[in-house]
Amino acid sequence: MARRTGFTLIELAVVLAVVGLVLASALQATRVMGEAQRVRDTRAQLAEIREALLGFAVANGHLPCPAAPAATGAAIGVEDRANAGGCNREQGLLPWATLGLGQTDAFGRPFSYRVSGYFADTDPATVGGCSGAPPPAGVSFALCSSGNLTVRPAAGAIETLALNAVAVVISHGSHGPGPLQPGGAGDEAANADDDTAFVSHDRTEAAAGVAAYDDLSDWLPPATLLSRMLVAGRLP
Repeated sequence: MARRTGFTLIELAVVLAVVGLVLASALQATRVMGEAQRVRDTRAQLAEIREALLGFAVANGHLPCPAAPAATGAAIGVEDRANAGGCNREQGLLPWATLGLGQTDAFGRPFSYRVSGYFADTDPATVGGCSGAPPPAGVSFALCSSGNLTVRPAAGAIETLALNAVAVVISHGSHGPGPLQPGGAGDEAANADDDTAFVSHDRTEAAAGVAAYDDLSDWLPPATLLSRMLVAGRLP
């Protein structure tokens, strides 16, 4: 009897199916690992941004204004400040060029940045934002100054993660939308609109009645900024 050589079509189909499953699993594992690395890199960027904002405040006596999302040329990434000293906008892009940082997060998107106006305004008529002792010369806020930003664990939740925050920085992750862009859903939409309320919680995948969420965020409490200014001798 002749000895059979090679594979039958059925055997080849089985081998190809197995190889396909192995490759699909490997690709999925690579995607998950890559996503996790981008999350770690972005969290490191957020920590660097916090230090850059604190350093800017110590050096200049105020926080930077947001950059304009539609800026072009030399204005890209530069704080959008009015001639009178106030910010032309309280929410926009992180002024990465002003702070000497990179332009985007690890997902390739610009960071959103919102600031409480009194902490960035250099107009002598409006600095301070409180009725206590006025700020010293060259500083836009006083020890009694408080921010106006709120961070919650979900849009509309009663519980708060932060009250009276001075500034909030958002990475919009791989889902998007980007800063001040329409098209987001659920809690991601809350971080892309132009108001003082933000959301921060762990990543969630889309499910029945629940939109996906992969934003990353950090915020600057007033106590953190004021204590850094005190240590630096910028506040009495």
